[in-house]
Amino acid sequence: MKPDDAQLSHVLPGRLRVKIPTRRHDVAYFEDVIRRLSQCEGVDEVIVNSLTASVLIIHSISDDAVAAYASEQGLFRLRLDLTASNSRIVARPASPAPRLSTVDPISASDRRAGVLSASLASLGILQTLRSQVMVPAISLLWYAYDTWKSRPSTRPGPPPTP
Repeated sequence: MKPDDAQLSHVLPGRLRVKIPTRRHDVAYFEDVIRRLSQCEGVDEVIVNSLTASVLIIHSISDDAVAAYASEQGLFRLRLDLTASNSRIVARPASPAPRLSTVDPISASDRRAGVLSASLASLGILQTLRSQVMVPAISLLWYAYDTWKSRPSTRPGPPPTP
């Protein structure tokens, strides 16, 4: 049986990520890839994802040796020519990735506005209970309402660009 063609998705020294789109969702195939590639001398770790048809190979041998072993085993065929057509391939030394915030700025602003609004409303209720209704309570309740009304998700117009 002819091995499937694999697409080189990403390459770093000691690390290859390949995709085998024809085998997407084929769990048995990817379990076999793990078992057989792990037997290769110099392959340290194999991580697969059958949902995305992705194989991550951590190795201490050359990329060509990994590709040759996979082809010999009939797992997949991988061309390692780094041409301009492979624009998604990055070849650079590994460096720690910057930590990216996963907080949505709009929802964070909504949360801050909600907390401020609730705090002001609580202070307004406290002043009302203390019978200081005229200026402090009314002002605090008005500020709470105004803060809630002007939170970012209720502003008209296009959404902010990142």
